[in-house]
Amino acid sequence: MLKTITSRDNAVLKLARSLHKKRGREKSGRYFAEGVRLVNDVISFVPKQIDCIIVSEKFFSENRDFINTLDKDGKFVYSTSDKAFREICDTETPQGIAAVLKLPPEDEVDFGKMEYVLALDGVSEPGNMGTIIRTAEAAGIECICLSRGCADIYSPKVVRSAMGAVFRMRFCKFDTGTVKQLKSAGFKIAATALYNSMPIENAGLKGKRAIVIGNEAHGVSPEVLAESDIAVRIEMKGGAESLNAAVAAGIAMYMLRP
Repeated sequence: MLKTITSRDNAVLKLARSLHKKRGREKSGRYFAEGVRLVNDVISFVPKQIDCIIVSEKFFSENRDFINTLDKDGKFVYSTSDKAFREICDTETPQGIAAVLKLPPEDEVDFGKMEYVLALDGVSEPGNMGTIIRTAEAAGIECICLSRGCADIYSPKVVRSAMGAVFRMRFCKFDTGTVKQLKSAGFKIAATALYNSMPIENAGLKGKRAIVIGNEAHGVSPEVLAESDIAVRIEMKGGAESLNAAVAAGIAMYMLRP
């Protein structure tokens, strides 16, 4: 159904603006994705999550055939002024199209059917989170386990920086109990740590494996380190003391691939 919104106080626009905060996402059970590529990914990979699509007047006038196709497919499409559209986005130059999506149900994962898992223990920076999700998909990770202290994977910044991978990756919760579940399923757990660890190239992992990446400032928690099979580090030259969490995760995921 195609409809024009003329007031910025319209319920659809108010909902869209609220989704930039975690409280708004939790209260409504919705999240927000903006941009042509992300909306196309939404249509391709998670069409059942679509609550509605919002476009600016300018985008609508330049893409009428595309919008009419969405309308014929039964999607709810709203057109609003360019100014009102900018107000629902948090990018400086929005592309004129966005989607309001239903939060998916929590995944039920079976580690017994997996070979390669990533666990994030307190990765809190949204940009790092999005980059890690995107890289994990490319590296062949089958599931990402997230601790309570992690950035919300459905925040607009994470969704944008993940470049569509958030729609395709499986996620589950992570704590010391998850480590035990992974071990019971035959996984070896490799946690990244600066101290009391071996060079990552010497890890010698065989079979099913899981990598743990820790918080940007504090690393992997002592409780998770204690439950892990090995601790690994990425050797560095020069005066660098540590790597950005997303960079470290990317290196680790590729170096420890089965």
